Amino acid sequence: MSCPEKDAVEPHVVKEEVIATGKWVKLEKTTYVDPAGNTRTWETAKRTTRPSNTAVDGVGIIALLKRTLHKDCVVLVKQFRPPMGCHTLEFPAGLIDDNESAETAALRELKEETGYKGEVVGVTPVTCLDPGLSNCTTQIVMVNINGDDIENIHPTQQLGDGEFVEVILLPLDEFQKKIDELLKKEKIVLDAKVYIYAMGMAQAFFKPNELPVLKHKHMPSLASRANTHHSADASSVAVEFLPCYSFISKVAPSARGMEKKRGKLNQRPQQVHKELLWGRRIKAVQQGAHSSSGTLSASSLIRPVKGSQLALRWPC
Repeated sequence: MSCPEKDAVEPHVVKEEVIATGKWVKLEKTTYVDPAGNTRTWETAKRTTRPSNTAVDGVGIIALLKRTLHKDCVVLVKQFRPPMGCHTLEFPAGLIDDNESAETAALRELKEETGYKGEVVGVTPVTCLDPGLSNCTTQIVMVNINGDDIENIHPTQQLGDGEFVEVILLPLDEFQKKIDELLKKEKIVLDAKVYIYAMGMAQAFFKPNELPVLKHKHMPSLASRANTHHSADASSVAVEFLPCYSFISKVAPSARGMEKKRGKLNQRPQQVHKELLWGRRIKAVQQGAHSSSGTLSASSLIRPVKGSQLALRWPC
């Protein structure tokens, strides 16, 4: 992509002419000037329903259903969309009414389409949906639903005339997997926003030992032990080969693991099952590790971090 020259013109719209108008949408011919100073035209679709005092057409709702002894679930809606000619799977959504905020519109639409009553926990800025075709905009509203609330145990939809909406609940920690399974079973088209969110969740929940680089056939492995006196209920350690590579490796407590003694937790040596060597040789033993700068004790390599993790730093 070439950069505009210094004397380039600021692109701007010259005029908009209505070609056709319907109840909900209209088609316009947009005349504009491009960065090179050329006058061009564009066919633009617009909604006729946007309130005059706002720059946003509607809201999309990412609603998480939280229940005791259940996995957190994402609330989706399935409905027939005439323009697609088939059913779609989407986040609950709707248009904003006059003098209505995005938060109010989101809670109203969520109640109407799914029957759930929620609490707003976040709102995005105004975002565009399909800028090459339309000026349609939306705000995504994050909502938490207390599934233990009496109103949410047996939610009742409040659908309008001509609305046929099926509520679908999918577990957050397997969101992308469950969507893929659903797409194989049914003839359904997925809203892009839903799958983008699913991919983001998959990245958030991924296991570092599933990284392709850790599956390389010729990748050497190193089994080492680290002795620490830090009291921690560790289920993993973050290992940083500086300046090489970082990942989370699983560890298992050796014989009997953690034991309680004199009111304190004494951690036995941990066995590191998976480690990474990237063009470097690192030798570590239970009592210490050697580096170009000298000898470091194993306990000095380990520092407690958040929750049940330990950060283990190896010198390269």
